[in-house]
Amino acid sequence: MFDTRRSAIMGIKWITALTLITTLFGCAASYTALNKQDLKVDTRTSTAIFVDPVPREKRTIYLDIRSGIAEFDRREFKQFVKQQFGN
Repeated sequence: MFDTRRSAIMGIKWITALTLITTLFGCAASYTALNKQDLKVDTRTSTAIFVDPVPREKRTIYLDIRSGIAEFDRREFKQFVKQQFGN
């Protein structure tokens, strides 16, 4: 009998704790949503451009590469592009 009552009390404590945590996170999310309702996010992606084949001696390629990723290695990517275009 003592174990059953103890288990019931522990169950009530867990349910109370989970309800409290859920309520607090819900309030925080609502607060953030209300304060940031006018937040505008601008994302742009470029598209690929396909051109007709041109002889190698007439090729001129200009690239402007930007990345929002901190781990992006420009030097490594530059080498990759040079290898792909055989330059």
